[in-house]
Amino acid sequence: MNKSLKDKPSFGHLIALALIVVAGLFIQRGYMNEYPSHIHAWAEQDHYALSVGFINNGFDFFHPETMIYNKQFPGWWKEASETTITSADFPVHEYIVALLMRLFDTDAPWGFRFWTLLIAFVGLFFLFKISYFITRDWPKSMLVVIVAMTSPSVAYYMNGFLPGIPALSMSIVGLWFYLKYHEGEQIKHFHLSVAFLTL
Repeated sequence: MNKSLKDKPSFGHLIALALIVVAGLFIQRGYMNEYPSHIHAWAEQDHYALSVGFINNGFDFFHPETMIYNKQFPGWWKEASETTITSADFPVHEYIVALLMRLFDTDAPWGFRFWTLLIAFVGLFFLFKISYFITRDWPKSMLVVIVAMTSPSVAYYMNGFLPGIPALSMSIVGLWFYLKYHEGEQIKHFHLSVAFLTL
């Protein structure tokens, strides 16, 4: 069978997307408004604080803030800083979450969890598309997605505060666009691939 990435989303693709969303909501149903807790709660709280900080600083992307003055360096928490501005990795996801929080007029944790879960759904759907392109088998492709989304690490962090799931999802989308570029050699797909892999 001739494999092509130019196929329009079929009914099977829409069913796969619906199953991903339903299964993901079922897995995460009890945690959508929970604050960070358990393992890595400190790191999750840091990312959550960056989003709240963007709301507090007027959405100044280049001056991310947390809510603490006594940072670790210098002084090992003994000396208070004059500002809550902090160093951070490229905080694009935290910034988008802050925009969602402002849009819905809340700083409740469900905004952050909603964004991460939405990005997880996108990544899982593109994983399905990649698998379907390789196998041309709907059940096998769906099985790949089910195994991925029920693995303990993905299931635990799928609606969390850490950037791991968004980064993984963006990488999967980037790989999809690389496959599209490899098939059709359109430079726009290569640029999209690099953009998503960079995010």
